Amino acid sequence: MLMFKNMKCCDIYENYLKNYYEHLFGIQTCGRLYLNNRPGQAIYEPTPYRYLVSYFRKHPFEKGKGYVDFGCGMGRTVFLAAHFGCTQSIGVDVNVDMYNQAVKNRSHFEKKRKQHEEVSFFHCPAESFLIKDSYCYFYFFNPFHLKYFIKTINNILRSYQASPRKIRLILYYVAEEYIRYLSKQTEFQLLESIFYREGACFQIYTIKASNI
Repeated sequence: MLMFKNMKCCDIYENYLKNYYEHLFGIQTCGRLYLNNRPGQAIYEPTPYRYLVSYFRKHPFEKGKGYVDFGCGMGRTVFLAAHFGCTQSIGVDVNVDMYNQAVKNRSHFEKKRKQHEEVSFFHCPAESFLIKDSYCYFYFFNPFHLKYFIKTINNILRSYQASPRKIRLILYYVAEEYIRYLSKQTEFQLLESIFYREGACFQIYTIKASNI
């Protein structure tokens, strides 16, 4: 009983969601790990379930539009995006251990699901990942140094110029340097900020010309 008294309501809810979705999907995405990555890349720390579930419930995916998580780790957001209606859900990670765990999780996820969403993982640097015309939603949780972020954003912009469409950047706990770059040196503009009581925040960006 003392343990529960010392826990905040948000922590109890997070534990409930974590146990529910990890069991439902047959996956393991928990933990906070230090990774042996190239310089300028973050530790592994997944976005809490309570924020992802809240966001995906209120912002449904358009049919046929792909979702990409750069620095996906073990794939938490990728599986949740598929669960909440994204038919093309993709994770990209440069760390081989994260990639291997994500692929292992995918095998369990596919066995648990009756419907057949397209869930894919790629082991490569974010700036080397090919942005296809069908990819419209891009997720970042401060996964790497600004210079890699800039290269990745430039790839997204080139893809948009070749095939104009609705683009959404979904940034969780976004770094100030990311914000400064997007606001002053790109065609992106802030579309929406979503704040939570615990201090967490999603910031959603779109391309100025589209405003869709």
